[in-house]
Amino acid sequence: MAIDRDKVHQQLDKIESSMTFAQATRLAGFLRYIVEATLDGEASRLNQFSIAIDVLGRGADFDPATDSSVRVEAGRLRAKIREYYDTEGNADAIRFHLPKGRYNPDINFIDNDGPAETPALLQQTVRFCHTADEVAIAYAVSGRDKPVLVKAANWLSHLEHDCSSPVWAHWWQQLSHRFKLVRYDERGCGLSN
Repeated sequence: MAIDRDKVHQQLDKIESSMTFAQATRLAGFLRYIVEATLDGEASRLNQFSIAIDVLGRGADFDPATDSSVRVEAGRLRAKIREYYDTEGNADAIRFHLPKGRYNPDINFIDNDGPAETPALLQQTVRFCHTADEVAIAYAVSGRDKPVLVKAANWLSHLEHDCSSPVWAHWWQQLSHRFKLVRYDERGCGLSN
């Protein structure tokens, strides 16, 4: 178990230093708190009151019936964990999952023989259309069949590179889970000419 604990702590360190959690230090602290309590066999003490005091800095007068801050932060943490494992942590061998309605996380050890495959929803098809003045405009389609969401081009986009960018990848991935996402490179940018 000591080796597993060391690996779990290394995973926590990796998550805390990730781009996904760079601006979410309180959520990283929340994750560390609940994982360490679970490792210490104290998952039963994880409740709104203990989290409010120990993680969120609330006072002893905290009342979960009138203050939903712990539930809100837990929802944010769930989303941030999903975002991390959908992008940077895609190939990580240890995965944390916080089920709804609980504050003690599942800690899963994955046997990875290499990088995880990209889920089918995240794969994109790049095509070209031509304008009346013979300019080839590149566009990419990813995600579900409907509803369709067209993302307006921004300056210096690149359809292929944006999918692996630590800045943009999580956006395209999450939008592709909910929509048929259509993105394009404007004239003179990325794959368009």
